[in-house]
Amino acid sequence: MKRFAVGTACSVLFWCLIASSIAAQEVYTGEIIDSNCAKIGSHAVMLKKGGVGDMDANDVRAKHFCMTNCVHRIGAKYVLYTPKGVRQLDDQTKASQFAGQNVTVTGTLDRASKIHVTDIKENSSFDENPKRREDFPGLSNRLNFAQLK
Repeated sequence: MKRFAVGTACSVLFWCLIASSIAAQEVYTGEIIDSNCAKIGSHAVMLKKGGVGDMDANDVRAKHFCMTNCVHRIGAKYVLYTPKGVRQLDDQTKASQFAGQNVTVTGTLDRASKIHVTDIKENSSFDENPKRREDFPGLSNRLNFAQLK
C-alpha cells in the first residue's frame, strides 16, 4: 500500500511539472519600436541628436527611419512598447516587418520579460508604411547617426 501511494504521488508530481512547463500562449498589444527610443518613450530625442529635430516624431516615416537607423547603426533591438511597459521580442526579423506599427503579438513571456514570438499581426493600417531606406529621399544625408554611438 505504501508503495502504491509513493508511486501515485510521484506520478502526480511528474504530470504537474509537465503541465507547468508548457507555457500558455498570450496576446500582447502595443507598438513595435526600437529599444533606444522605447526607454524615453519617443523618437524626438534621437531625431534631434541625428540632426533632424524639425521632423515630427509621430510621423510614420520619421518613426520608421529613426528605428531603422537605431537598429542597424547603433545596435538597438526591436521591442514591443505597451502601456504596461516594454517587452523584448526574440524574433527580430519578424518584428522588423512591423516597425512603427500598432500590432498584436502572440507568444509566451519568459522570466526575463522577453516574448517568444509565435505571430505578429497589424492592429490598424497606416496610410503610408515605408519599408525601405529608398522611401526617404534626401533624409539619409541629413541624419548623422554615427555620432550617436
